[in-house]
Amino acid sequence: MYSQDTFKDLSWDKMKYLLSTLFVYGVCNFFSVSKANCDPWFQFSCTINDICIEKYQRCDGKNDCIDGSDEEQTMCRAIECYAEHVKCQNGLQCVDLRDICDGDNDCADQSDEDENFCKANKCPEDFVKCKDDLQCVHVLELCNGRRGCRDGSDENKDFCNETKCGDQFLKCKDDLQCVFSPHMCNGYSDCRDKSDEDEEFCKANKCEEGLVKCKDGIECVNPRFKCDGDYDCNDRSDEDEDTCKETKRSFSDFLGYRKMERRLQS
Repeated sequence: MYSQDTFKDLSWDKMKYLLSTLFVYGVCNFFSVSKANCDPWFQFSCTINDICIEKYQRCDGKNDCIDGSDEEQTMCRAIECYAEHVKCQNGLQCVDLRDICDGDNDCADQSDEDENFCKANKCPEDFVKCKDDLQCVHVLELCNGRRGCRDGSDENKDFCNETKCGDQFLKCKDDLQCVFSPHMCNGYSDCRDKSDEDEEFCKANKCEEGLVKCKDGIECVNPRFKCDGDYDCNDRSDEDEDTCKETKRSFSDFLGYRKMERRLQS
């Protein structure tokens, strides 16, 4: 081992080599976190050397703990994958569904590139299978000008036209793209045909559940943001005097109703 006196005699080049060696081989624990300080929600405690690693590094096919405890097979088989992830065929690793059959091996057993394995996996909510039935892409990737499917089907007009968007999304006027409902008519174009900022198109579309139209009938906003001092509607109707009076009156009526209800119950 190097003593304190040895460090005084080391040249800068030797010092750089020593430090890089320490970091590469994981001997340097200056920046490690002891088990006592591990976050149980986001970190995993290595068994032997009291080091914490991020939970996403557990069972990823690579030894991040020096003792290899993060890749222990019994533990890895018992772990449930996060949402939008799937177990590799060996039952040890979890990989993102978007990474299966994408041309790159993410599973140590390479099962994520096996066509039968890919076809057997269903896409999560708000994702759709590409035309070849192998990959999953998010509905926001449909006909957005950037190929997400290896077979290019997510940019095929017929495929986009036939695919439904999902409850939280709306189709653009060209019936190809999907956009997040709250992004409709917010002053920024999300649709390539710019229809999400077209007044007539916006007026014809209903707000998703839990949102209300601004006075101009174009934008949708959360009613909790009414009269909070910030303009959320482009027409500023969420902060106008009439709207705020109505909001206060509705709240007062609610309080009065609650008082009456308590009196009747007593």
